[in-house]
Amino acid sequence: MFWVAAYNARHLIRRDVKALALTGVPKNASRAMSSGVGLSMGLFAGLLGIGGGALCVPGQQVFLKLPLRNAIANSATAIMFTGILGAVYKNATLYEHGMEVSESVRLAAMLVPTAIVGGYLGGKTTHLLNREMLRLIFIVFMIVIGTITMQKAWLALHLSE
Repeated sequence: MFWVAAYNARHLIRRDVKALALTGVPKNASRAMSSGVGLSMGLFAGLLGIGGGALCVPGQQVFLKLPLRNAIANSATAIMFTGILGAVYKNATLYEHGMEVSESVRLAAMLVPTAIVGGYLGGKTTHLLNREMLRLIFIVFMIVIGTITMQKAWLALHLSE
């Protein structure tokens, strides 16, 4: 996450006009590379419930050379489908853990309406912000998530001693 923040900071500082202006799928984005990024997104989204800013966007930027705005849009679309598949599978197997599906459905019913509104507002804001501001927000997000992850790992390591 820190590396992704540095990667984006480099583009921001250099004001890499070529990277900022790119749109669409680059010619060098091979089917194998795209499949690898997609497989890792789906695997970690299903396994850990993560994917968007922490995995999907950086994977597309670094390996597929997509601009930030395109990567964010692709990430939102991909997460919608991986989320549905993950939710169906996980709800179908809750009984194995002594949990009721109704608990999960009730929580989802409370989360979904506001998540839809948040998704709409986030998508709209992505296109209202200029590229540099969007990249700066993404850099800060990566640094915050990286710091939280490191703190939790450090705490877990010291608690296990």
